[in-house]
Amino acid sequence: MATTANLGVYCGGNPSPFESAAQAHWLASRAEYGKLAHANFHAVIHYNTFDTTNISNVEGDIVIKPMKYKDGFFYPPDGPGLGIELNEKNVPKFTTKGKTKLTIGK
Repeated sequence: MATTANLGVYCGGNPSPFESAAQAHWLASRAEYGKLAHANFHAVIHYNTFDTTNISNVEGDIVIKPMKYKDGFFYPPDGPGLGIELNEKNVPKFTTKGKTKLTIGK
């Protein structure tokens, strides 16, 4: 709708790796989206760097392999679905204590 109305789009925030992957795929869907400034602080919040191409200690992460952030850009992951894989052994670390776990679809 924004493109039809000749309006720019903005995508930004401090999302999780899952939201970041969805944002990256959406922003890569049209060439003009890449010409606009967007804000995504996931890498610096979770890894204390804007460059994730050389980080070495990601064993405690919620995803197996973090998204690529380099030189002020982030890139859509290229695996199935959103392109990121849940690190299931670390899920308990990210579970809110005292809350009941709910599995959907099993």
